[in-house]
Amino acid sequence: MEEVDMEKLKAYAAGTLTAHERSALERQCRAKGYDPLILVEILEFEQDSRASYSRFDEHQAFKQLKSKLNK
Repeated sequence: MEEVDMEKLKAYAAGTLTAHERSALERQCRAKGYDPLILVEILEFEQDSRASYSRFDEHQAFKQLKSKLNK
């Protein structure tokens, strides 16, 4: 399976993509079974060294999404 372009995802999170690029990235993510907003949350979580999940189920969900992303 082709992976999501992380640079485009970072630009999506920053709001610097054109409407066409944003729409194309959203379609690409959804075609692979990913919600682009969840991917942005994962990206932001990884970038924030102070972030932590206090609830076990949230942490497990994060780990599952992250492992799917890294396949």
